[in-house]
Amino acid sequence: MTKRVDMPTHESNSESDRKSFFQVLAGSCGTAQDRKNQYQFTAWCFAWAVLFTAANWLLKSDYSVSTSVTLLVTIVPTIVGCGAVLAYRKFIRMADELMQKIQLEGLAAGFGIGVVFALSYQIFERAGAPHLEIDDLALVLIGGWMLGQMVATWRYR
Repeated sequence: MTKRVDMPTHESNSESDRKSFFQVLAGSCGTAQDRKNQYQFTAWCFAWAVLFTAANWLLKSDYSVSTSVTLLVTIVPTIVGCGAVLAYRKFIRMADELMQKIQLEGLAAGFGIGVVFALSYQIFERAGAPHLEIDDLALVLIGGWMLGQMVATWRYR
């Protein structure tokens, strides 16, 4: 049974004591190295999201592009996505035990929510619900992962 430890809090109006948006979002978890690795992972994910969106827009548009440009547009986001996975792996491997536990709980929640959603939605589609694309499922997985991290951060912090 895991015991929740309440951290002492203090109020301060000093600008130097204010937390950044990312510290508040992350619940101020982990060491300075954890936060650095988490920021790198976030940067990779942001770059991936921008490239993924741009690639989808270009490939769905009416512009005719050559085969080599099409290949480049599909490969570059994939490579950057692999970079995000490697950055996340580095973040997890170098994280302290509490951060690893929070991330594991987030991943478990995201996977579980995603599997239940994917399998359940097939039944809804057969009953007449609109078809969902794979990127809709990805959003459910990411949302479940974020929710799991927030719950675990609240529990352990």
